[in-house]
Amino acid sequence: MWPGSTTRIQGILPTYLKEFKMGVTAMAKFQQVVEWTKMDEDKRPGFIATYIPEVDQAGHGYGPNSVEVEHQVKIVDKAIGYLRRELVGLDYEIMVVSDHGMTTSRIPKDYVYIEDLFLDEELVNNVCGLYLWPIGGIVPCDPAATELLYNKLKQSLKGNKKLQHAIQGVYLKHEIPERLHYSSASNQRIPPILILSRPPFIITSRKINPDSVMMTANNRSMGGDHHDIPEFYDMDMDMDMDMDMDMDMDMDMDMDMDMDNKRSSRIIGTHGYDNVVEDMQAMFISSIQIKNTKTRQKLYKKIKNVDLYNLMCLMLDITPAPNNGTTYSISNHI
Repeated sequence: MWPGSTTRIQGILPTYLKEFKMGVTAMAKFQQVVEWTKMDEDKRPGFIATYIPEVDQAGHGYGPNSVEVEHQVKIVDKAIGYLRRELVGLDYEIMVVSDHGMTTSRIPKDYVYIEDLFLDEELVNNVCGLYLWPIGGIVPCDPAATELLYNKLKQSLKGNKKLQHAIQGVYLKHEIPERLHYSSASNQRIPPILILSRPPFIITSRKINPDSVMMTANNRSMGGDHHDIPEFYDMDMDMDMDMDMDMDMDMDMDMDMDMDNKRSSRIIGTHGYDNVVEDMQAMFISSIQIKNTKTRQKLYKKIKNVDLYNLMCLMLDITPAPNNGTTYSISNHI
């Protein structure tokens, strides 16, 4: 019931496994959770995870402040209420988390076309890969040209107030702020040049349909030990595959990308920006109930998503694998 749960980690699969499928309701998932928690103690799983995509889907399709999102939140809230009632009397910990927030964008009004960042044809000819939506990335055909492309992109922002308003910064991989945990030299998912847009702006291209989750064109080898890569990527695809899936709601994402299209913009929800932006910050609710005790409520200061893994390991009394989080910052939550 969790995306990726069918992947073996160090050769191991979950003891109990329900493959993630779109269209399964939150209530149905929690009914399965309840069934597992009421197994005999020697068979009962110590950790259960399920993913509820409906709020995210409605947010992408209609914007985070839409009535459609409100409707889905109510459905999920009702399902969580059912789960809490069913677990009364058991030792349990419930964590409700989200991996990102969401902001309102208007398309095509908030599009920033990556072609507008290229000052001359030389730049285009030196680009073999693009990362798009909502932030951008450049993969040079020749790694030796990275510095040249970077400098020309920086130059294209000077004197262009519109682009300066939409673009927060252009970074070489090693210049990306450390707090973003997005600068590993060995990680090929991170482009050599990052273009960080400000919300609500979305970096896209006039030559492709930006609503596709992954836009592929002619694959070109990067040489060395690199694998062939698609010419166009979506930087947000890892957690937003749902954007390209069927949803039981009227989310017609097709649109005319012609610059002469004068129709009014439509509202969507977008994420993937700098995580200091308030709209990008996620929800964290932890409910710990012990037998014969009253549930206590306490409002904590912000917790980093990279710390949640260590928090769960601490609650399960297991040693965490190496990771980017810290134990110190979350130990007071227990």
